[in-house]
Amino acid sequence: MNYSNCPKFQIDNPIWKWQEGTYVIDGIQQYFNEYMWLPQKMSFFIQLTKNQEVKYIYEGEILRIDQVLDKEIKPEIMKNLVQIKHLRWEGQYGKNKEKIGKWIAYWKNQDLNIGGYYENGLKTGIWIDIEEDFWNDLQFLYTGEYKNGRRKGKWETMYREYEENEFFKIGGGFYNEDGKKDGIWIDLHENFQIWCYVIYIGEYHNDNRKGKWEIRYKSYQDQEFRIIGGGNYNEQGRKDGNWIDIIDAFDKQNSYIKKGHYQNGKPIGNFQEEKLN
Repeated sequence: MNYSNCPKFQIDNPIWKWQEGTYVIDGIQQYFNEYMWLPQKMSFFIQLTKNQEVKYIYEGEILRIDQVLDKEIKPEIMKNLVQIKHLRWEGQYGKNKEKIGKWIAYWKNQDLNIGGYYENGLKTGIWIDIEEDFWNDLQFLYTGEYKNGRRKGKWETMYREYEENEFFKIGGGFYNEDGKKDGIWIDLHENFQIWCYVIYIGEYHNDNRKGKWEIRYKSYQDQEFRIIGGGNYNEQGRKDGNWIDIIDAFDKQNSYIKKGHYQNGKPIGNFQEEKLN
């Protein structure tokens, strides 16, 4: 099969009708760049079959087959290639084929004590969540409470490297009643791991960053994070004014900061790069 000959599956399109055929998915996988794991964009196929199945196909191999109970409901399509191979959920369905009761996640057929409860198809109560950043040797969990399918109150971000290690808290914050980030948060760098221990600390208002934010970093030998940069966000949640930022490819080998000025989220003029001490 050729990717150019198949239509793309519109994951975010709210309009849904089951149409048998083969579709292209824009997915992600891991690759190792000599010293750290990084996400990599890639493509694979899914097939919607007459037997109400979703088949995941990569490089000619069927990786997974999911049975769909109700083709009138849009299936949840996975994009993480490692999760397609190793993640499985088990739970119950109600009379209307909605998820109910306790659901548990299995990773490589082992119960990780991850999951929570559904009520009328919506997550409710205390949950341990998995998102797309759960890999083989780089794993994140999100723990907190749901109400009517929305996150609320305090949530914590848990992290571990390598499956034999224990999870520990590394970030988190609060969600308001609308399920949006609000108040003080600790966010992680998108490539957070042993060679890129970078966190961001500041305040959210209705999912928008506002006011002063700090960028903190520590090497894998350090005990504590130290402030290496930061700046301010305006009322629209965009960087504004003087900033000490980090370069896009920041890691242990490329630990450079850049100093300059933003105006409503856009960099103005030249930024001066400096290597961290």
